[in-house]
Amino acid sequence: KIHHYPLPIESMDVLSYSYTGREVLARISGLLGNGREAYWQSRAEAVRKSLKERLWQENRHACYDLDKNNRVMNILLHNNLRCMYFGSFDQQMADAFISHHLLNPKEFWTPMPLPSIAANDAAFRNIAGNNWSGQPQGLTFQRSIRALENYGHNAEVTLIGKRFLQAISDSL
Repeated sequence: KIHHYPLPIESMDVLSYSYTGREVLARISGLLGNGREAYWQSRAEAVRKSLKERLWQENRHACYDLDKNNRVMNILLHNNLRCMYFGSFDQQMADAFISHHLLNPKEFWTPMPLPSIAANDAAFRNIAGNNWSGQPQGLTFQRSIRALENYGHNAEVTLIGKRFLQAISDSL
């Protein structure tokens, strides 16, 4: 059964984008020497802290969005990789997500890797078209490279590439 969650949501994706924007402003401020680098870095860290406190579930090794009533939206999304792409996870969070979910063949380590929703999640649908209902998307493959490199998981980049090429080869 698919749950329909009240909108708007508190999104790991939006928080992570907000985090990286503040990180960039800190770097720009450092280059400009305008005295705002520490301010923007502290604002970025405040967003990172909020993400971890509000959306990260330590016992589930992943972030989950919250609906407008602050209820957990129990859908295991590839957006955890997007958090890593934007750099909003700390090392422990990234390592936990990778070891518990990314390399799990029932979730994201499928024959065609990196579905947008974990393959064993009740919300997963393999519906034709670009609708983010579960099937892998090219943009996720692109972002996964930087996401994994950000946390020193270079071997996993190679593994995803090999898995992706094998799936394409098998379909010919």
